[in-house]
Amino acid sequence: MPNIAALHQIYATDPNALSTTINGIYDRIEREGLNPVWIARIPRENALARIQQLSLIPEEDRRRLPLFGIPFAVKDNIDVAGLATTAACPTFARTPATESAPIVVKLEQAGAILIGKTNMDQFATGLVGTRTPYGACVCVFNSNYISGGSSSGSAVAVASGLVTFALGTDTAGSGRVPAMFNNVIGLKPTRGLLSTRGVVPACRSLDCVSIFTETASDASIVLAVAHGFDELDPYSRVPSASSDAAPWIIAPVFRFAIPTLETRKFFGDVHNPVLFQKAIDVIKRDLHGEPVDIDLTSFLAVANLLYKGPWVAERYAAVGHFIEQHAKDIDPTVRTIITKAKHYTAVDTFNGVYELERLKKKIHILWENFDILLVPTAPRTYTIDEIAEAPIECNSHLGYYTNFVNLLDLAAIAVPAGIRPDDLPFGVTLIGPAFTDTALLLLGDRIHRALATNLGGSTRPLANTPKLSPTEGNAVSSNCFLIAVVGAHLSGQPLNYQLTERNARLLRTCRTRCDYQLYVLKDSVPLKPGLVRVTDFKGPGIELEIWALHAVGVASFISMIPPPLSIGNIFLEDGSIVKGFLVCSQLPLLRICRLPFNHEYKIVDQLEKCSLKFQMILPNLSNTIYLRKLTIGTHTSRFIERLLTCIPFIENLSFGVYDPLIDQNKIFDINSRLPASVNSHLLLYLSHLHIDCTDNISFHRIIALLSSIFGQLSQLSLKLEMYMFISDPFIILGDTFQNLCIDRLKPWATYILNLSFYVEEDLEEKIIFNSFLKSPFIYQKQSRVIIQECSGYGTTYLYSFFIYTLPYNGTILPTNLFAKHLEQYYQMSANAADLFPCANELLLVSYKDKNRSPNLPYFKSPTSSLIPWSLFTKISIEEGDAVRAAELETILQMAYNVYELDLGIMGSILLDKIFHNDDNLGTRINQQIQSLDIDDISLTLDSAQRFFTLLSNQLFNLKKISFCIYASYRQRHWRPSSIIENKTKCMKHIVNLIYFLVHNLQQLISLQMKFSNPTFLKTTCFPNLIRQQLHQYPLSRPYRLHCSSEMIQIWL
Repeated sequence: MPNIAALHQIYATDPNALSTTINGIYDRIEREGLNPVWIARIPRENALARIQQLSLIPEEDRRRLPLFGIPFAVKDNIDVAGLATTAACPTFARTPATESAPIVVKLEQAGAILIGKTNMDQFATGLVGTRTPYGACVCVFNSNYISGGSSSGSAVAVASGLVTFALGTDTAGSGRVPAMFNNVIGLKPTRGLLSTRGVVPACRSLDCVSIFTETASDASIVLAVAHGFDELDPYSRVPSASSDAAPWIIAPVFRFAIPTLETRKFFGDVHNPVLFQKAIDVIKRDLHGEPVDIDLTSFLAVANLLYKGPWVAERYAAVGHFIEQHAKDIDPTVRTIITKAKHYTAVDTFNGVYELERLKKKIHILWENFDILLVPTAPRTYTIDEIAEAPIECNSHLGYYTNFVNLLDLAAIAVPAGIRPDDLPFGVTLIGPAFTDTALLLLGDRIHRALATNLGGSTRPLANTPKLSPTEGNAVSSNCFLIAVVGAHLSGQPLNYQLTERNARLLRTCRTRCDYQLYVLKDSVPLKPGLVRVTDFKGPGIELEIWALHAVGVASFISMIPPPLSIGNIFLEDGSIVKGFLVCSQLPLLRICRLPFNHEYKIVDQLEKCSLKFQMILPNLSNTIYLRKLTIGTHTSRFIERLLTCIPFIENLSFGVYDPLIDQNKIFDINSRLPASVNSHLLLYLSHLHIDCTDNISFHRIIALLSSIFGQLSQLSLKLEMYMFISDPFIILGDTFQNLCIDRLKPWATYILNLSFYVEEDLEEKIIFNSFLKSPFIYQKQSRVIIQECSGYGTTYLYSFFIYTLPYNGTILPTNLFAKHLEQYYQMSANAADLFPCANELLLVSYKDKNRSPNLPYFKSPTSSLIPWSLFTKISIEEGDAVRAAELETILQMAYNVYELDLGIMGSILLDKIFHNDDNLGTRINQQIQSLDIDDISLTLDSAQRFFTLLSNQLFNLKKISFCIYASYRQRHWRPSSIIENKTKCMKHIVNLIYFLVHNLQQLISLQMKFSNPTFLKTTCFPNLIRQQLHQYPLSRPYRLHCSSEMIQIWL
């Protein structure tokens, strides 16, 4: 039988085609006989009258009837006006129904023509199709094999071309198993999506009306007509706001779960395992699916509740009394199954409900790791003789992959997936959450076309039928909200978690139309950009990401957007429109701008690509006459060169520069690879320049670029941190630095230096250090230049030295700046706070004892008097051996405003002294320190409990604590499945640790737990497991939680 679209095309070209089609069906039934496919049929004269009625509908009105003239059948447990409903039991037959089931009425109102009622397993109890007095239906491919059931006649009617679609029912797989055995689509909708009023119940709380068609496209059309709320059906449902959202269907990649090899059973069949593996491979290769192995044990435990638990009593509630009274008219197997249910008690029912809820929770956690579940529709097929020998056992095997679906309130679609070597069909089933029926149909259509060739039992090619082709608009109609993001919400950026926490999915990266620019929002943390549409501007567009967000998460997401941002329409370069962040009012023309974009951490071979023209668009580039001060992050010198042409009126400019190694396999040629100097007339107003360089090449290139403007500067601030070999052809010597930088400045110009050099292969002569020591700028008193050497710096092949000017403008004051006494270099009487006005953190660096400043912690020492102790609020210790316990206790006395302590590598050396209160250190820290950060490789889950027991006993006044958990043997064996199945105690350790700290540190207001372990990062279910545990067993105090695979953050 042609599909719906093909029939409509035939009807449109031939006015007699409709009657010819319907008469042809009746002629064929008369030739082949009513049974076993049919139990009853609509009289031919009634069907012809229906045709006459439809023919009177004007042509333009027929287009409003999606099923105009389409022949269909219904299973004989669904009421049809004028026909008896037997449920395959003649003595049960009700008098002819006075009205049709609402679903039948809907289909007929859409123009469909009912042919008759089809055969079935008696009372819809069975998956075999042989439990009927009307003759067993057989597979359309081989009459020795079963057709599957209980909707046997409906599946065969479609597969053999008698009708275009048919209705069945599905409680345990009756709408899916016969679909596989006859090579057709079997859609088992979400429970309650289609009304079951007028259907003889099997299990009333689980029953679904199912749909059989040859293609997913036809099933989609029938579903669109048939679904809808029925206020007279107590189990009818309406989808909630986002229950049918399935962003994965339009995402580039989706995750599909497959049973592990241990739970993947085929009960002796040798062909189906091969075809199932082929289906997995095709979906992975051609449809961009990511397979996820899952243990089906919990699903199978749910399945056991259906026939080996109290739910079978629901069948007895429906027809049990009739069976007791008419035992001789009932199929023996059906009678055995249903009558045993009367032994279940109310207690058994409640215990079953409790067990089901427990298993649902477990499966819900498991489902966080994938989008849909893919299983074989049935593990194998059987001959009619095999079913006769072991009817219950074989039936149980057929329901292995189907029985759990309705109990878990899932939707499913059975899809043909190829023909076996013995010419029998094989199929797979896609299972998704409730109300994802549309998405399952879309994916099912793709899989069907990737794995199958012909339709049903015919030789008609599947390729000639219409595809289901989703557009992004479909996502909106199915409760997915598409949003374009830039800046901090992009993948990998600080606010991206606001999308991923709401299960949003990245769809694609694209650009806006050419008339958009970016503004940065002042005082936002982290800094956020907003798009503004500028009428006269012509650029390449702004790169952004399109995400699909569940509708239910839209409100909470929008509520987090700070003013002046709002959600509005953004025009993309392809002409489409999408919602995104827009500045809701015209921003004032900027005089000062700080842009946070920083490519410093991009890998070397991508950095140049990241700095292509217009990668970062400045605010209002078409009118920058008001921009006077600009601060940006780290970029390449090429980007800086282009930037300078856009800001002609800039007065104060700060930026970082990093150039990747150019031609890494060749010797760098400074003379041939340096950029030309920028035209000084472009930057006439520039007077203050701050440069931050991270390598030698960057320094040479940026200085060459800016050499022409040094003479106009009033202030140059230069920060360098570089590693050099004495053999490098581009080393920076003192005279080089003097000539390139200092000598080019005006005599009265000031310069601020913060230079750090780490030199290898120069330990004996110290050529580089001595060259700076002899440079004239070191001795210019008005600049207060200090040079400090730290020989060896903890190694035998490297030494370091530092050059800085006073006042020192850094916020972090490392102790190696005091490796040699300052008073030996500069005789002065000055207040330490004036020398280091910006300092707020003291960094205790580990270096050789000979370089340690022994007088650092003592009040009366000359070195100590130059340290701004009162300005420090934080002390960081690089390594545990950087300071002794007594020294740290004295330092804390002097730095009396310090309330943060950061312990780095080997911090356990110092922590052990703190816990044992050596030199009164523990008492001092407990009295003074409110925030503690620990990064010690000895801190693992195995040692954490003991560690924090000691900590809580000694440092019970802590308000903030941050620590990193490092890998141990137990952590290296983490797997998502082992977490869920409680095969390790890692999850328990983490949750117990959180409870312990919150309970024992009564002053605690912030807890941060980080993880340094690749296995944690791959455990995608980890955040959800933590949230579930803390939701199920709340903390003793109110809290706010942010959880990712890398970190847990709790605010109390």
